[in-house]
Amino acid sequence: MKIEAVLFDMIGTTVQEQVPNTIRNCFRLAFEKHGGTPDNAVIRANRGKDKMVMIHIILQQGNHPLTLAIPIFKAFQQNINASLDNFAGADKAEVLFEKLRQKGIKIGLGTGLPRAQFDKIVAHLDWQITNFQYTGISSELGEARPNPIMILDMM
Repeated sequence: MKIEAVLFDMIGTTVQEQVPNTIRNCFRLAFEKHGGTPDNAVIRANRGKDKMVMIHIILQQGNHPLTLAIPIFKAFQQNINASLDNFAGADKAEVLFEKLRQKGIKIGLGTGLPRAQFDKIVAHLDWQITNFQYTGISSELGEARPNPIMILDMM
């Protein structure tokens, strides 16, 4: 069987956090700004999910009003934007991408981050979005991991 495409996760796979737990800290700060304190175990258990879904889960588990979801989501986005310097391409990720391209293998990049933050991190890394034949954003697909929708959509 010939490999035709590879789908990579973004944060923690092709993109590394230079300051450990940057994403988790951005979440924690967004919740704290609005009077909540999310449990780190809940954040870890829901990594990779659409971030708005994750916020709803955390709010429900903490018996907080769901009306906080949008302000927390906006604060999370602002925190990510302010933390762009904490993201770097994983060691040799670009070399791997180039080797795959040379072999004619399509490259996909997926994330549970919102599109705006995905685009900002890609631009910060100086990666060309056109080098990826597929980008998968959980919120745009309507499902998040562990649902295989991103893989199926790429196929």
